[in-house]
Amino acid sequence: PTPQPLANGMVPVIPGYTDAALGRPRSMLHERNDGQMYREQWQRAIALHPEVILVYSWNEYFERTGIEPTDAWGDQYLRMTSCFIAAAHRGTSSSC
Repeated sequence: PTPQPLANGMVPVIPGYTDAALGRPRSMLHERNDGQMYREQWQRAIALHPEVILVYSWNEYFERTGIEPTDAWGDQYLRMTSCFIAAAHRGTSSSC
């Protein structure tokens, strides 16, 4: 699990991450699990009622942080993002 901090009224969410391609002696890996990590982070972020939810993604393909459409993931992350943004504006939870 990757608990997100509520800092300065802001909570980050990420779809996944790996720095294995950087050749570091100890890599960090947070699997996407077919969108499950992103869903869980959005759900937790919404439950915290922050002022800002930050989608922390630079579309770095080698880090697997991208949310833009790809051959590998299609447009599922854009659809989830849209759904969760709507839920956050309503102040309700959602499984998206």
